[in-house]
Amino acid sequence: MRFFTSDHHFYHHNILKYEADHRPFSRVEEMNEALIERWNARVGAGDEVVYVGDFAFGRDATPERARAILGRLNGRKSLVRGNHDPRPERCLELGFERVDAERALTLEGARGERVEARVCHYPFADSEEEVARGRPTPDGRWLVHGHVHGLWRVRPERLMVNVSVEVWGLAPASELEIVELISASV
Repeated sequence: MRFFTSDHHFYHHNILKYEADHRPFSRVEEMNEALIERWNARVGAGDEVVYVGDFAFGRDATPERARAILGRLNGRKSLVRGNHDPRPERCLELGFERVDAERALTLEGARGERVEARVCHYPFADSEEEVARGRPTPDGRWLVHGHVHGLWRVRPERLMVNVSVEVWGLAPASELEIVELISASV
């Protein structure tokens, strides 16, 4: 089974304030443990997780602490880097098996549906300024992204699915769920 998720922001104290509607925790340690528990309740040891950016952030998110959390999470984990992730070589040192800026994947549904997709931390660009900063532009494929936290789960008119933890019950979304959401949206 393959899963997608993003924006856990492990150790990020201010995320509790910014995303208070989705993260009902009083302390960052409580949030970290709940996120680990929800991840491991869905993801098995042999599953693959495509992490779509912003794993850990803040002064308390030392490499040692980020590595320890990643080691507690089930599955084989690759990373599509977000704006709060360190350089690729540092991400590999944390324990990610693969690190990319963007990936192309074919998603497969329960009934054999196939969806050509791009995976990038950022949603599609809305302006020339965003294009200049490297945000992706539409090309007819669906985009699996993070970055916007709880703003939306799917935007079918823009061919975008958001895998930020806030819109998936603070747990990774399965490939099957994403394809089902896409199929229901078209």
